[in-house]
Amino acid sequence: MDFNSAGHLDTRVLQQQNLPRDGDFYICGPSTFMSDLTAGLVASGIAPDRIQTEMFGAGASNTPGIAAAPRQAPH
Repeated sequence: MDFNSAGHLDTRVLQQQNLPRDGDFYICGPSTFMSDLTAGLVASGIAPDRIQTEMFGAGASNTPGIAAAPRQAPH
């Protein structure tokens, strides 16, 4: 096995990890996942300013590949 436990990462799993209260926490993922984990960390005594988030999501392609894309006029 290449993992410590099966299932989804959630507040319950975090609370079992004996996290350092003075640590810095970086959470990446969908918005609901991040807000749930952030709330769980804060409820566990982690200061909100020690928690950073970055949302993953779909966006326009930077390199559209073979599909032609209309050109946008510069602003």
